[in-house]
Amino acid sequence: MSDKLITNFDNFNEPNVSSVSKSMIEKLTGNASFTFVNKELDNLVAADKDYDEKRGIAVNGSTTDIAIKNAALKVLRTDLSIISKEVNVQANGDETKLLSSGGVLAQDGQHHTLEAPTGFDAKSGANTGDVAVSCKANQYAHGYLFFYTTLPAPASMSDWKQIYSTKHTATIHGLTRGTEYTFCAAYQTTKGDALVYCKPISIFVQ
Repeated sequence: MSDKLITNFDNFNEPNVSSVSKSMIEKLTGNASFTFVNKELDNLVAADKDYDEKRGIAVNGSTTDIAIKNAALKVLRTDLSIISKEVNVQANGDETKLLSSGGVLAQDGQHHTLEAPTGFDAKSGANTGDVAVSCKANQYAHGYLFFYTTLPAPASMSDWKQIYSTKHTATIHGLTRGTEYTFCAAYQTTKGDALVYCKPISIFVQ
């Protein structure tokens, strides 16, 4: 059977939906293997941005704010499904092209379940308001997710802010100097497994 991307994200939790979206946006932007004449990529970018904004409001917001965030999440899941289906059509089973899309493979064969990242660290970056985060690289990781929040930290990781990186190091910008933040990380797999988070680290931003 030809390799394909997963096209149904109903069972993906919020951090996973967001991470897959950001992965596909990063890897499909400027990707010569795919052409989106129906603006599938533009729609995903817009849905991802809208969800991030609504999620930020919902963290300390009202029941209505949470409902609006959930509606934005539904749109993001739909747009992920649409672009994943289009990638499948254009890739036509080519694993190299599928992997280059940043999507989540739905294929038989060897699969590696990843534990929590090891060697996680968070420290002041080169500029005011920057924090450099890193963890041990993992050859089976599809990407690296770095999460952060002010204290007290929300109980649900979906309420933390996050950045996606194809590398095991990243810099988080625009944090408030003198404020204590908590950081953690998770590996993303090519099959979209539930995320396993490392032990958080808290530091004051310089």
